[in-house]
Amino acid sequence: KMGSKRTKQQPRREQEERVQRILLLLVFFSWMATLFPISGILKVGTFVADRIALASSFGSCIFAGRFLAVWIAPSGDGTEKEDTEGRATINRRRYTTLLKIATLSYLFVNGLAKRTHNRTAEWMDSVPLLESSLEACPRSIKSNLEMSKIYSGLVHHKLDLKRSLSLIGTAQSIDPTFCDVHQQYAHVYFQQSKYTHFEEEMVKSLLCPFTMGQALNNWNKYWKVVLNAGQNTEARERYEKYMARIQEEVARKEKEEGERSSNSHRGGVKDEL
Repeated sequence: KMGSKRTKQQPRREQEERVQRILLLLVFFSWMATLFPISGILKVGTFVADRIALASSFGSCIFAGRFLAVWIAPSGDGTEKEDTEGRATINRRRYTTLLKIATLSYLFVNGLAKRTHNRTAEWMDSVPLLESSLEACPRSIKSNLEMSKIYSGLVHHKLDLKRSLSLIGTAQSIDPTFCDVHQQYAHVYFQQSKYTHFEEEMVKSLLCPFTMGQALNNWNKYWKVVLNAGQNTEARERYEKYMARIQEEVARKEKEEGERSSNSHRGGVKDEL
């Protein structure tokens, strides 16, 4: 009777296990779906991407732990006999389990130690830290810009102006409104003796609120030398053209800010009325 009862319960147990596996698979895919915003289809910042990846990482750890638990300690069917053969089987399972745990513990600790050592070495120097940052997030505007500074002479043995220009171009292609790149462009063009390009980028960096201060200092030093170098009428014409362009752009921005503040003031008056 017991044998026939177990035979009848076997298909039912297999069906329940199959349904359970399907449900677990669906849950796992739902965790993985949280990676959609950082798949490259949508634009998200680095810090937002880190936080979105947390959900999928948490789900992966749960299912990885479940898999390891089943692999390390598989469940028996409860039919072992309480005799010498049964005890031998139990002891063999215990030995196998201990061996698996020891192997996994060694691999985990060894891998974690290597990663910790490498990451600590990266944090000790800005160059490998930026390189790892750029490798982890190739579309990070800040990482591309900072690495371009490394290759433009900030670190002497890393000087590579072509590589620097390529990184600046990547940063600008990601966000064309990111005006910080113009000062870095000017720095590279000056080293390449492309002074016309340098002057154009300096004008743009002067109009950028984030680089205006340092750009103004470099602008004054550059034109002081150029205009005092002799009777260079062409240089003076370029200087006057640039200054007129800067003044026109500044006046336009002041006008826009004035209109914006005026509109906001009118909105406040309407709300009070």
